[in-house]
This record gives sequence, C-alpha cells and structure tokens, in this order.
Amino acid sequence: MDGAGGAGGGLGAPLTDYFEAWIRAYAGTLLIEVPILSGWLWPELGRRALFWGVLASSLTHPVLWFLWPQWGPAWLWIGSAEICIWLFEGAVYAFALRDPSRGWAWRRGIAVSGLANGASLGAGLLLMHGSG
Repeated sequence: MDGAGGAGGGLGAPLTDYFEAWIRAYAGTLLIEVPILSGWLWPELGRRALFWGVLASSLTHPVLWFLWPQWGPAWLWIGSAEICIWLFEGAVYAFALRDPSRGWAWRRGIAVSGLANGASLGAGLLLMHGSG
C-alpha cells in the first residue's frame, strides 16, 4: 500500500513503522513481565496482580519509546531509562503490596520490578542483537 502511513513509504511511513515497532515491543513486554509479576504478586493480590502489572508497564513503556530522549551511546540512554523504569514500577508494586500496619512493601516492589524488567530488557536486547 502506497501513500501516507502505508508500507510503500509515504509521508507517515517512518512514524507508522515506529508506532508498529512500539506496539510489538509493548506486547512483548506485557507477555514477559505480566506472568512474572502475576506469579510473584498473586498470593497477596489475586487477579489484581494482572491489573498492577499491566498498569505499571502502560505508564512507563510509552514514556520510554516516545518521550525519553535518546542521547549519548545507546547503552547509556537505555540504561538510564531502565533504571528509572525499574524504580518507578517498583514504587507501583510497593504501593500495590502495601500493608496498612507496615506501609509500602518497598523491598518486594523493587525486587519484583527488577526481575520482570530484567527479563524483558534481556529479551529485547537479544532480539535487537539478533536482528541487527
């Protein structure tokens, strides 16, 4: 299909290609992270574990792809973004696991965020390396 946004390379093709790449990466992130998060969070949260897993990724993934500035070497900007995402999503999970008598579950939130994000980052890097 030729024209704007089509595969033929019209005016919107680069943006459309980027958006399609984001959709694939976002779906992959959810497929990797949500099962990890659900397994870890299910005992306390039940089905709400799915909600918190999708919510955290839905808040951070578009920011990484559309707002986080690409600066310096790729390892530096990806690394800085992943650290921020790890900590932000860790805070989301710490809030989800909070106990009224003990407060937010910071250690568990940060740990599960690191596990899930490490798995999806590793998969993404393998895919990038394999296709490049």
